[in-house]
Amino acid sequence: MPHAFVARRRLAQLAVRIAAVLAGLRAGAAAAQERPDTVGTVGLKAVVVSVPAAASVVGGASAIVADADSLALPAAPTLAQALRRIPFVGVRENSRGEVELSVRGSESRQVAVVMDGVPISLTWDGRADPSLVPAAGRLVLVRGLASLLHGPNTLGGVVQVRSPIGGAPPTLRMGADHAGGVSASGQAGVSTAVGGGRVSLSSSAGVRRRPGQPLPSPVSDSGAAGGLRANSDFEQAQAYVGARAEGGAGAWAGASLSVLRGSRGVPPELHLREPRLWRYPATSRSLLALSAGGPATWPARVEASVGVDAAATELEQYGDLSYDAVEARERWRDGTVTLRTTAEHAAGAHATLRYAFTHADIRHRERVDDDPFARYRQRLWSLGAEGEVALGAVQLTGGAVMDAADTPESGDKPALRPLRAVGMRAGVSARPGGSVRLHASVSSRARIPSLRELYSGSLGRFEPNPGLRPERLLGVEMGVTAAIGPVDVQGVAFRHHLSDAIVRTAVGGGRFRRENRDRMQSTGVELLATTRHRALSLSADLMLQRVHIHDPTAPQGQRRPENIPSARAGLDARLDLPWRLRARSRASYVGAQWCLHAEKERMVRLKDGTRLDGGVEREWGRVARIRLTLDVENATDAALYDQCGLPQPGRTLRLGVELG
Repeated sequence: MPHAFVARRRLAQLAVRIAAVLAGLRAGAAAAQERPDTVGTVGLKAVVVSVPAAASVVGGASAIVADADSLALPAAPTLAQALRRIPFVGVRENSRGEVELSVRGSESRQVAVVMDGVPISLTWDGRADPSLVPAAGRLVLVRGLASLLHGPNTLGGVVQVRSPIGGAPPTLRMGADHAGGVSASGQAGVSTAVGGGRVSLSSSAGVRRRPGQPLPSPVSDSGAAGGLRANSDFEQAQAYVGARAEGGAGAWAGASLSVLRGSRGVPPELHLREPRLWRYPATSRSLLALSAGGPATWPARVEASVGVDAAATELEQYGDLSYDAVEARERWRDGTVTLRTTAEHAAGAHATLRYAFTHADIRHRERVDDDPFARYRQRLWSLGAEGEVALGAVQLTGGAVMDAADTPESGDKPALRPLRAVGMRAGVSARPGGSVRLHASVSSRARIPSLRELYSGSLGRFEPNPGLRPERLLGVEMGVTAAIGPVDVQGVAFRHHLSDAIVRTAVGGGRFRRENRDRMQSTGVELLATTRHRALSLSADLMLQRVHIHDPTAPQGQRRPENIPSARAGLDARLDLPWRLRARSRASYVGAQWCLHAEKERMVRLKDGTRLDGGVEREWGRVARIRLTLDVENATDAALYDQCGLPQPGRTLRLGVELG
């Protein structure tokens, strides 16, 4: 098709440019390593540590820390692929072809995504699509509300992505799967002393393409061809450049630029007679982050950042599964400018005070067919303060925040009135002895509806609702982290009470409308255990939760939470074998869940299921390193559904090679 040809040509052109830039940076890195004043050792290979994700505690809340290099991922991985390997986070692809996150019964707009210190979930949609974010560096998943200083609309958790800056030797990764998917990525970095400070540069680039998702054998798809789901192709190219300069007194400044271009199809929902027949022939996103911090001689550690997030998307709607005739077209342009300032200073010998101000100016322009552009704008800001006091083995945290928003532009629809809401949190962690650490926290905060929730019609699939009220979360958690012999364990119990919860409702004709419900209550436990014995590493996780919607005005068939499973469990195993071989496997279980059937206008049950992934790898070389990997995803070809009518990919065989 013409649009596919144009997209491939653009991707090819961008890939050539990326390869040229990467080659230049790799050459620069190699040249810098030959200079006498460069800190480091020439010829030493990179050391890749491959261990299970580690449990942690942040401000009285629980967290998971993992390095992208330690996860079994393909070349040029996305954040969505990485998060599917991390316990306690739900990752699913929705009917728009976007990826959503869920933590502890929350919906995706309650989970903040922060990339290199800049919130990227403050958008027209109120969330970040992790399938459009590259996975690199360190990933931190904080469950619950660990801090009030991450910016507005942060309720259920925070995903932090910290890109590596400098010091990494040139690395090239390539991969292919049996269904025709290919991917390639590379990275290079250099760090050198300049005067009394240091300058670090880092770059990465990647391209990925798949002709379609393999169809699980138990699933029937009338539009499938060659064993691939209808309209499930995907093409994407991305590049990243980062720089950081540090002075001798501790002052620093940094800058990074991420650019992404791509196109993708939207697999039709298999349970509907008239599903969405959509394609994104072109999508692009650019993220510029500028940041700086004051010297250590200042009485407070002050940091400031500016983020510019610009995106453009084209959406086409078709009349049948041939995807030949375009019936409707929607185009939109998004732009968010985020200003963020933080400060931290000591208050005596055992106390620390922190402050943060975040302001986001969100602009959206959309055009349906040849209609005039409709303009929307939302301004969000938050001002928060937190304190931390250490009393021997006990650490206390607490704080308050003011969140506010207004909507200066709302197209031809009513504007949202200015809103203000106060939040608070208190946390405690203690080390009663040995390796045992106890923690507990209570928090309350509001989330203001996004522009899409209020005003979007999604080509006739939604009825706008400018009258939506903000949600308010009251969350409580208690947990313990300990080492019991060779086993590290973490157990957490939580309860979330969400007032005025915003949910999808079916209104007839295959359409939806977002409405407030009186409250949604989530109660559950999370258990994580990791151990290593000689050549064997094991990690096991279990999450059990019970989520209820309470509202006597809700239709009887729509009172269950949507796309929130009752249980999740996983078991990871890694075994070092002779001849420098390493085998790994992961079994993932997802419990029963419910989804809203648009045509039946009621909830339907999705059965539980288990997925098995595995692989083996072999490494050669000491100075120059070569690593080969062979992986199988969904080895049993199980039919597991992200939501109604949208199965996960079937069995996939993937071969990868890494040079570094």
